[in-house]
Amino acid sequence: MQVAARQAGKLVLAYQVDRAGWKPTYRAALDSNASTVDLERLATISQKTGEDWSNVRLRLSTGQPNLIVVAPDPMPWLLNYQPPVDPALFLRAPAPPPPPAPVENYRMVRPAEAAAQDDYVAPVLETQGTFTTEFEVPARVTLAADGREIAVGLSRQTLKAEQRVLVAPRSGNEAAVVTARAVRPDGVWLPGQVQLQRDGSYVGAQHWDLQSAADGRFQFGFGRDPLVRVSVEHRDRKSGEVSFFNGANQRRIADTYVVTSAHRQPVDVLVLESTPVSESDKVTVKTALHPEPDVRDWEHRRGLVGWSRSLRPNETARFDVDYVIDYPKEGFLQGLP
Repeated sequence: MQVAARQAGKLVLAYQVDRAGWKPTYRAALDSNASTVDLERLATISQKTGEDWSNVRLRLSTGQPNLIVVAPDPMPWLLNYQPPVDPALFLRAPAPPPPPAPVENYRMVRPAEAAAQDDYVAPVLETQGTFTTEFEVPARVTLAADGREIAVGLSRQTLKAEQRVLVAPRSGNEAAVVTARAVRPDGVWLPGQVQLQRDGSYVGAQHWDLQSAADGRFQFGFGRDPLVRVSVEHRDRKSGEVSFFNGANQRRIADTYVVTSAHRQPVDVLVLESTPVSESDKVTVKTALHPEPDVRDWEHRRGLVGWSRSLRPNETARFDVDYVIDYPKEGFLQGLP
């Protein structure tokens, strides 16, 4: 490149390179005493461009230049008819196979090809929003060109959260899990991995997709609550033929969920139950729930009910469920436990 100017100056070049990328990650820390969630936005970046980045400023973009940018150009849908082929044509001897290609004794690999054959894969965004969004990294970054990943912080905010212990015994898991719900924060939040901490202790990680948040709110699980105990009492489970003449079968399922809190202060608990829902006019379900649930179709899921309670210290709550399911004797009823 050649540049001609009448006086001295500073030339700034901007160009695009591949083999560099980033992906969003998050860190959510629950303060159970203050009922707040400290949400930190992070970015995991790496590069293998062949040149170390030393004390540089970074701007991260959700744009992906390698995606399709050309408008679709559909071709006509043409139908063509081929007449029947004489079967005798298939009886002819097949043509001899072509001779094998000569085998090379060796092949030199150019440096550019060797770089393309390594196992480095630049981090990429899992999805892209409607428009490109850019994030400015607050501090300067030093990143070697060896593919190693580093995490940089982008922003942090504290959200007021609603805490409650979630229980779903019908799912086969009697664990009580601490959850925190908060209003969806402003801005663009791309899907990514979130690290979860509760009162300073790491409890695990999960994939977070804020786009699927229901009712403008999101929820994190922050591990088991060992002070809330859950047990299931099977009161009645019978199967049998209702009548020899009408050829119908009947199944009864009656359980009791027992939830006990050993906390020293009141704790909010939500007990969820998946009630059976018939999708056939040949299957009838009679449901009896005690006490009456105060949550219906939780998160717009059919038949999912719940009881929200505030349990006092050492208080025990009982929830009775009773189902009678009638179905034809012939055939197979899918969904029975």
